[in-house]
Amino acid sequence: MICFPKIKKIKFISITKIKIVFYDGIEGILELTTKFKKRGPFTYPLTNILFFRKMKIEDCCFMWPNGFGLGIIETYSDIKKYKICKFN
Repeated sequence: MICFPKIKKIKFISITKIKIVFYDGIEGILELTTKFKKRGPFTYPLTNILFFRKMKIEDCCFMWPNGFGLGIIETYSDIKKYKICKFN
């Protein structure tokens, strides 16, 4: 049986940063600055704060209404190791 990390709390810090707290006590920052610099069809709408805050957690991913998603497992691993997760 695979156990996925469960998120206890998220807090939007800025347009490119989200603080994440997992139920096992691991916490850190999801940093998306470099991802947003690539201005593609999926990342461009996320530069609008109102759209960015529409993030939901679905199927072990952070998902936005336009279909853009980031994996929770990769995020958890990086935060556990470095206290920050930077997606490039």
